[in-house]
Formats: sequence, C-alpha cells, structure tokens
Amino acid sequence: MEWKLSVDLDNVPYWKVLQTYFNMKYFFGKVRIFRTSKGYHFEADVPTSIEARLLLGDDDYRLWLSEVRSWVSGYLDDVTFDWKYEFGKWRSREEIDEKTLLADEFWRPVGRMVKCKRRWR
Repeated sequence: MEWKLSVDLDNVPYWKVLQTYFNMKYFFGKVRIFRTSKGYHFEADVPTSIEARLLLGDDDYRLWLSEVRSWVSGYLDDVTFDWKYEFGKWRSREEIDEKTLLADEFWRPVGRMVKCKRRWR
C-alpha cells in the first residue's frame, strides 16, 4: 500500500503556509487543501517520502513518528486525520479551495481583543 504525500502545518506563519502550498503545486500538480483548528493539511497524489515532507516543512513530530513506524513495520506511512478527539472535543478538518486559502489571512481578526481601561486626568 502506498501512502499519499501529506504535509501538516500547525501554528506556523502564513508565509510558510503559502510557501508550502505553492511548492507542492509546482512540483506535484494538484494539491488538496484542508483547514484544521491549528493550521492546514496539504495532500498530493504522489507517493510519500520523508525527504519531501522535510523540505516542505512538515511537523517534526509527524516525521519522527513516520520514521519510527517505518523501522518497525518496514513500510513508510503518512497519516493525517479527518477526525481527532482532543481536549474533550471532536475536531475535524474541512476541505477548502485555493481562493479560500489565499483569502484566509485577510479575513482573520488581527491580534487579540483587549479590554482597555480609560484613564482621565
């Protein structure tokens, strides 16, 4: 069984997300994009490899897990979940298109809302 190449980007700067997307699109053609609660998943219809995932900026922990599992089982896997139970809640990912990915940064709220206390002198 051959696994598809997938890259998981969690809590990274937006320029890194775009860099990974455009590199995958250039080298592998069609790329499926998924938005998660912490970042993005990218999938391409080519066989996975540790080197490609490393160069595309995949999560270090996922790379380590894939390497360890390949030593044990003898074949390389690449897992991203559709559903995950985390912190007492079920979380899912949603597939988005290229236009949504490019517009995401402009629709996100800037910074964090802070309650200000007025000082009168």
